[in-house]
Amino acid sequence: MNPRHFDAQAFLAALALGGPAAERATLALLRHYRPFLRARLHLAGVAAAAFEDLISEVFFKVVTGAHKLRAPAAFHSWVLTIADNELKAHWKRLGFERRLFAAPPPQSDAGDDCDDALALLERMPDEGASDHGLRLCLQGQMARFEREQDKRYACISLIAQGFDAREIGALIGRNYGATRQFMSECCAALMSYFKPCLGDEAGLGKKRGAAGRARSEA
Repeated sequence: MNPRHFDAQAFLAALALGGPAAERATLALLRHYRPFLRARLHLAGVAAAAFEDLISEVFFKVVTGAHKLRAPAAFHSWVLTIADNELKAHWKRLGFERRLFAAPPPQSDAGDDCDDALALLERMPDEGASDHGLRLCLQGQMARFEREQDKRYACISLIAQGFDAREIGALIGRNYGATRQFMSECCAALMSYFKPCLGDEAGLGKKRGAAGRARSEA
């Protein structure tokens, strides 16, 4: 779920009512924002063991301070401010400041890989339509990718939630061009993990993309 599409006005109204309505609204908040916050902490270089404590603190401050927010349209920016403040406090407690991530090595553009990777991600949970062996292989490789490439996994998570280069760039402190390059590298890296699962399907996405461009240019 994309946190930008969270119904802040309904959340604030339900929270003001209290009782079961407030409980349901809080659960909706957790469902919408937890994946985003986890990805944000991944990209910031926070150790996975610290995720839940930091995320719980963010949610606590959002829920207890929501009554002070007068403009529902500012809700997402307000949540980001709370998350950033918690992150700064985390680094201060540890006694050091850390850059979000090292500059990625230059690679060729891999825009087609993002389309292919997202298409494969959409197929993974579809037990009815997907090939069972392919789905299990993709899931296994995705778990390996998360373990071995945590920052790139976080990047893929944001892309899958619908965030574009400008929005991701604002989160990680990079300009538009550098962010697009990083996103392309994340997608290319994920496709390299998926490739052993694809067999004869490998490369079909690029062929489809080339065919689509040819049609658009005709």
